[in-house]
Amino acid sequence: NRIVAGIREDLEVHALRAGSICHMKETDLDGLSVFVKTRSTQVPVGATLRQDGDGIIVFFNEPQCGISPGQAAVFYNHHYEVLGGGTIESACADPEQLGMSRDNEGRPPL
Repeated sequence: NRIVAGIREDLEVHALRAGSICHMKETDLDGLSVFVKTRSTQVPVGATLRQDGDGIIVFFNEPQCGISPGQAAVFYNHHYEVLGGGTIESACADPEQLGMSRDNEGRPPL
């Protein structure tokens, strides 16, 4: 076992990739501005979705902590209706690690 100490910012995630996507109310999630939950008790947070092959890249509006591969990411519209979701495959502080980059104003690519 190994313990790693650091500051909270070291845990911040700006994007995640989810696979095994299930669609509920929407069949095309690409480019949608949504709310996302990655924990059952979490307050939904703002994000933008981007299609990535058979998965979805989630670009969070604000950095998030506690994102873990294997957990669910659930996407909601602005009425908090479930649009779909998937299984978190990876998460990163830098979206470019997922092969996606933001524009000069920090927006995800569309």
